[in-house]
Amino acid sequence: MGDLLWIPLARLRVEYKSVFGRGHYAQLCFLGPIVQRLHETYEDGNQWLSTPLDQKEEIRHSHPNYHVNEMSYIVPWAWYAGLCHEFGSEAQGRREAYVAYLRRRRRRGLKVAVKWAQYFGLVSEEELTKTDKLLAQSGGSAEFRTSLSIHTLILAKPFQQFTDDDLDWVSTIWDNHVYSKKTLQDFRILMGYSQTRLSMAFPNAWETLKATPALKEMATRYHKYLKSADAHPGALKFIPHVLQRLFEFAEQCGFEDLSRFRRKEFLQFQDWLDNGRRAKKSLATYISIIKTFFEWGCGEPGFPSELDVPFEEWRRLAREANRELNGREGHSFSSRDAALQLVEALQSFAPSNEREQLYQLFWMVACSAPPRFRFLLDLDVETALRPMPNEPSAWGLCSPSEDKAGHTWGQFPILDSMGLTAIRALIARARELELPPLYNPRTQRTYIHVFQLSKPPTVPSETEIRSFLTDLKHMIAYREPDGSLARGSAHAFRTLLLTEIAARTQDIGAVQLAAGHRNEQMTRLYLRSRIARNALLYKVVAQYEGGQITGRFYLRLISLLTDDETPVESMMRALTTDMELETFLAKYGKRLDMGHCLNQSECDNWMRCWGCQHFLMQKEETQGAVTTLIKHIVNMREMVQSSRDFTYDNSIAAGQMKVIALIVKRLSDLGLTEDKLEEMVMSSIQQFDAAHPRNEG
Repeated sequence: MGDLLWIPLARLRVEYKSVFGRGHYAQLCFLGPIVQRLHETYEDGNQWLSTPLDQKEEIRHSHPNYHVNEMSYIVPWAWYAGLCHEFGSEAQGRREAYVAYLRRRRRRGLKVAVKWAQYFGLVSEEELTKTDKLLAQSGGSAEFRTSLSIHTLILAKPFQQFTDDDLDWVSTIWDNHVYSKKTLQDFRILMGYSQTRLSMAFPNAWETLKATPALKEMATRYHKYLKSADAHPGALKFIPHVLQRLFEFAEQCGFEDLSRFRRKEFLQFQDWLDNGRRAKKSLATYISIIKTFFEWGCGEPGFPSELDVPFEEWRRLAREANRELNGREGHSFSSRDAALQLVEALQSFAPSNEREQLYQLFWMVACSAPPRFRFLLDLDVETALRPMPNEPSAWGLCSPSEDKAGHTWGQFPILDSMGLTAIRALIARARELELPPLYNPRTQRTYIHVFQLSKPPTVPSETEIRSFLTDLKHMIAYREPDGSLARGSAHAFRTLLLTEIAARTQDIGAVQLAAGHRNEQMTRLYLRSRIARNALLYKVVAQYEGGQITGRFYLRLISLLTDDETPVESMMRALTTDMELETFLAKYGKRLDMGHCLNQSECDNWMRCWGCQHFLMQKEETQGAVTTLIKHIVNMREMVQSSRDFTYDNSIAAGQMKVIALIVKRLSDLGLTEDKLEEMVMSSIQQFDAAHPRNEG
């Protein structure tokens, strides 16, 4: 590799004239003394490059109308000296030194780089002009043009010939939001140079862990283990944040590693982590991850030799977390009014540009169909809309890519004409504009996206789309009880739609299919939102589970949610309303000696009410049920005592015993213990015997 000799300024006179036109005279006039000083200070380019950055002298000349520094010479010199044209380890070192120099000085006179990049054919006038379109909303097009020009000079490559790998230089040279890998890639897509869409880049949490060397080494080993074990990508992103909290606690305790952790330290860490503010479910998740981490490392360097953890305390925490999970609202709307007002605001909104139009159409679809947010955002124009397989007249959203549950080609029903109109308009728009296909790193496919901007041809960010909904919340009258904006998100619309499907179909399987869930348990969690629990069906189920109601009518409630063949009667439809239970029983039930009969047709179970699927009894009816039980026990006793050849094989006796057993079962469902029931029965029988003495003669 040759020496980087200085080039006399006089030899560049023609080039300066071509670049600066009439202004080249002033440029050369002021630049002459600067270049002379530069050449006197540094023997050649090698010496200048090898001088530490903080010792490099900035040589400049200031004039009221003209400011020049040595960079006006360095940029063309580096090009003609071949600084960025060479390859190899030594050339790479030189280039990195040059990059560090430009990084430090990029705000001082680097605009000249734009002119030189154009002169060398690295960027075109069309490309520079279109940066204004790219950054029309955010601004910063001048800084972007400068950064792009420097980038092409460093690589000695025209922008049109950039590859996806060339974008890696961005993070090495620049650290601002104006010139980022994503922005540069959006510009390449706009110019038609690439089809690969990039997401916002976030730092790797494993690499940014702040801890002692020993702790960082432990985390590195654990990271390698998790990757080799094919851990879920979501877990790989979340776990380092949990470990960071553990390491912070260890540092506060003065621990170099985790070998001193015992039951006491684990409990202290839990209290430190909780601090009275963290939800039980969140705290339990953190503790579970920490426990798994210690189980993995137990006996290894830096870990305890034996695991001494507060198992009972953590089991208690897990139970509390489950209760919290089962009782929480999740991301559902607090009220249907909030959802209705948002939909009305959405329909009346008048978009002023392409972005607002896409945001509006996105939420029109989101409040009409129950897929998850990212599934919707990643939809493909060619496959997005398909007839439902079991009902060709209905339409659903479809994708060949996996959803969160791992389903491919799953379909989510479109439940409202507004959503169907919106998705059809989006597909027609994409075809009319002849949008180019984009590579989606999340789905690992190249295709035309349903929600795709034309200038530049990219997909809006999730943050922008969610912010649009927040703006709508400011426009509606609804406020939460504490005065805050309405709760609501794509997940809230999803929960609301699934609740509606449950109410209309009375089929938990249909809800599970529409939700794209792998198991029924997750579906039932969705149906525990406040809106869903307003339905009488869920109130009654909750009272059954809480021991306030008994009777085999419970089986009809289960079938209402699980059986495709369940008839849709007016009584069963009433269960999906806000009707009170007393009103429901008065309207649809027949009062019995104990409990109610909810059979709406001819009775085919005469005198066997307590084992019938139409029977329901409330806890406040316990005393009446005990009285009925005593009557049957007395009848049974009379039967035994009056019969000369009594046997339990007798059909009448067997039936009576079954009735007694069923009543006892119903009473035990309501929380009445055997001892208490025996006490009540014996007391009543004694009173009966006293009032009806037997004639022994």
